[in-house]
Amino acid sequence: MRDQFQRRTHAAEIGASTPMLMALSGHASVCSLAKYTGGVGRGAGTMAVGDEARERWPEEFEQSRRNTATMTAEDVERMQRELTAAMIRMAEFMAAGTPVGDVVVQAEIDTQYQGICRFWTPNRDAYKCLGQIYVDDERFKANYEKIAEGLAEYQRDAMVVYAEERLGE
Repeated sequence: MRDQFQRRTHAAEIGASTPMLMALSGHASVCSLAKYTGGVGRGAGTMAVGDEARERWPEEFEQSRRNTATMTAEDVERMQRELTAAMIRMAEFMAAGTPVGDVVVQAEIDTQYQGICRFWTPNRDAYKCLGQIYVDDERFKANYEKIAEGLAEYQRDAMVVYAEERLGE
């Protein structure tokens, strides 16, 4: 248990993405993760949120727990590299002036969504909330801004289009 907490704390400290933090913390709700992120690395919030997620979304919590239980430090690192590469691809689309609704941008967002679905399956509102967190939470936004100014907003906008066009309630 302590080992898992240390992995979550380390991931948060190095700027892990939302899907990674959700996977490691067992969150089934992006919005509850947003409330939780203020407590990352402090210890007490981790258990309280895990308990809340287990209580409110037992199936999703168990699925996420099973999916992350076998993750090694190398798995976490590989996933972080994949997420960074996806952010770079989005920055390239943004720099080229590609509209967020363009088929190539939406194909990238679909790939990202499928990656998130390895841990939990967000519905339309949850996915839009996740995109908004990338803009509103300075820790997440900073990761996008390291790659390109305005990238968090571009990512959010592309996620909103995807959610509206492809995801159900």
